[in-house]
Amino acid sequence: MQEIRAKRIKKFREFEAAHQDKSIWLYCGGKNSGKSHRVGQIMVQDLFEKDDMRSLVTRATGPALHDTAYQTIVDILQSWNLNPPMTRSPGNMRITNGRNQILFRPMDERSKFKSLNVNDVWIEEATELSWEEFTFLLLQARRPNKNRKNRIYLTCNTDHPYSWVRERIAEDSRDDVAVLYTTVYDNPFATERDIQVLENLKEQNIQLWRAYLKGEWAAPEGLIFSKYELTKDFPDTWDARIWGIDRGFNNPTAVTKICLVDGEPWIRGILYRTGMTTPQLIAWVKQHIPTNEQIWADLTPDQLQEFQQAGYYAIYPAPKAPGSRRRNALFCQRFTFHLCPDDYDYLKEIRSFAWKTDKDGKILEDPIDIFNHYMDATMYPLYGFFNQPRAGIL
Repeated sequence: MQEIRAKRIKKFREFEAAHQDKSIWLYCGGKNSGKSHRVGQIMVQDLFEKDDMRSLVTRATGPALHDTAYQTIVDILQSWNLNPPMTRSPGNMRITNGRNQILFRPMDERSKFKSLNVNDVWIEEATELSWEEFTFLLLQARRPNKNRKNRIYLTCNTDHPYSWVRERIAEDSRDDVAVLYTTVYDNPFATERDIQVLENLKEQNIQLWRAYLKGEWAAPEGLIFSKYELTKDFPDTWDARIWGIDRGFNNPTAVTKICLVDGEPWIRGILYRTGMTTPQLIAWVKQHIPTNEQIWADLTPDQLQEFQQAGYYAIYPAPKAPGSRRRNALFCQRFTFHLCPDDYDYLKEIRSFAWKTDKDGKILEDPIDIFNHYMDATMYPLYGFFNQPRAGIL
């Protein structure tokens, strides 16, 4: 066994020392407060410091699990100069150190949980799951543990005030539960930009400011797109298929696929990733989007030219101008969006995308300018397809 000295935020250290007897630890609160990073540290420490430990890490879907909790743990291993054996075959993602293991299984592949027997479970973005799914996971943590009692870790933001996480865990006075609320101010590793973005929410939407900066249970008021239906029965044929790209680097690059059937959009969010360069984005697009299909993209003229050189001639500049986000949003409100229930990153955005409010909560006329990457990648092609001439870059 190898001892690892992790840099822990003081609030986490005091919380964990005080609640070693609890079997459910809930880390919740605002954005960028270090919740997921800390639980990732615990997973890695147990991998190297404990004896015969098997931990499960899960989230609602496989892509979301890979891009969040799995990547968090990989980043921690790299920062600590640790290189344990890793398996990444389909349906079998795991990290091993002797008899210790971290297993990664998404809840949308629940059939692969049969006979799964683990000590600890980390549920990332716990509000995405149902109470029944949580109960199912609770039953998986039954493996004998010579180190300590088994434990369930839950991490989430406080933007779902009516979820089971709040009603049955955070505020239910259970004897086996410990709850820690944190904010970006508790995280000494948060940048000034991280803090400023969240503080600016007070001028955009007071409820989002409460949830994401203050770490209070709150839902945004004045949602822009409330007309949507969840369905897994997506059409096999369509009248037109269009795509939207909202380019980012520090913020996520978001790509949507929209199938239009009788004038109604069936929408999938298919890429939501930070740190992508233009060549990386073009390489991804070439694998996923036919060159003859129409794309509306928030790109510079030089970036549009690079897409043209890659064979994408039906690519058009995003319909952007002063006031265009409000215009695009008002236009797109006429549609009922058809969405997939396991498209969690998309659903998180649409459930947060709201009109600005003043300090008293009065709804104003402009959309918020945050947590809107998939929303912009939806509005660009819908507004562009129905309103713009196909000038593109030809």
